[in-house]
Amino acid sequence: MYATLIVILIMISEVGSYVGLMLGKQWFGDVRRLTTIYEEQTDRILQLLDESGESHREVLDPKLGWRYRPGYRKGDDVINSQGLRNTRTYSIRPKAGILRISAFGDSFVYGNEVGTPDAWPSQMEQACTKLEVLNYGIGGYGVDQAYLRYESEGALYAPDIVLIGFVSDDMRRLVNVYRRFSDDREWPLFKPRFVLQDSELHLVPNPFPHVSDYLKIIDNPSLVTRVGNNDEWYQPMIYENPFYDLSSTIRLPLAVGIRAQRKYFSHNGIWENERLNAHSDAFKIQVSLFKKFADSVYYQHAQPLVVLFPAKDDILRARAGKSTTYELLAVELAHLQIPYIDVIEGFAEKSQVPVGNWFMPGGHYSPEGNQIVAEKLLNLLESRVPQCASPYS
Repeated sequence: MYATLIVILIMISEVGSYVGLMLGKQWFGDVRRLTTIYEEQTDRILQLLDESGESHREVLDPKLGWRYRPGYRKGDDVINSQGLRNTRTYSIRPKAGILRISAFGDSFVYGNEVGTPDAWPSQMEQACTKLEVLNYGIGGYGVDQAYLRYESEGALYAPDIVLIGFVSDDMRRLVNVYRRFSDDREWPLFKPRFVLQDSELHLVPNPFPHVSDYLKIIDNPSLVTRVGNNDEWYQPMIYENPFYDLSSTIRLPLAVGIRAQRKYFSHNGIWENERLNAHSDAFKIQVSLFKKFADSVYYQHAQPLVVLFPAKDDILRARAGKSTTYELLAVELAHLQIPYIDVIEGFAEKSQVPVGNWFMPGGHYSPEGNQIVAEKLLNLLESRVPQCASPYS
């Protein structure tokens, strides 16, 4: 009798927990079994390494983790033979009278969700023949990877100005090593990261730099847990819990606990009161990286510029009279006298335009949103190249 009662209680608990997991997706996401996560991981690695079909845009890079394939073309998404997003190639040095800009960063620099001609670097070139904007953007990059790419390639084409882009979502990438630890539906890609030791940045290299390393993960999926100590998003309660896959009753409280701990109880969390947490390790690393970037650009006799990109929520917050999520970072840049521009000013000037006009379904800028960025940067450059005053004004 007691055994039957226990079985019934377990079944009720399992059904209730399963329903709770379904209803709670909007709050803590889709909670999946570890076996499912690992099976998808293996499938994605096989896709990533498969060269038999259509070429992937992403290719593995030993130092940076990944980059975009030179010569890639799919529709109007074009990367030239130099690994830069454009249909043209660039000379090693700009011609006389040409102002050359190199732009490093993530998908907001690259211009995800729009074709190459509609990305803001291309729009700037189209608007001014005295200007070249070399687009080094790579989707999914943190500023750490963007900086490292600048360090290895940035001086090659002799830029006059080197800009690095930032959107608030970049901050979480600074304390991440394996993309699927921050989102278990991401591609199985690894990256380097920096840590602060005695106020100095120290590089933790890409832990799985070669194809052979990925092949080992196919044979033993749990190898990814070896990088957990260097990844703020790693959850041993999921990856090291032998009971995690057995029961919804176990997964539900863990999902709630992980979410609550990150949102309400972590003093080192990325966010605090809907803004970037200035006391977090990620924030301190970000500021140190911007300073390191600026010093490096100055050493190459060029001009650094940090470009702050507002996400859709930032523009809505500004229209409601609230501060942006990255306001404290802008304050820190000003304090350190690192040149920067917040392109939210360009969006604010067009307060009658529906915010949705500026964004694509995936959250990146539409062609119109990219135009706003191009306009603000062209206006900023007017003193350097008078012929490049924004044609949109």
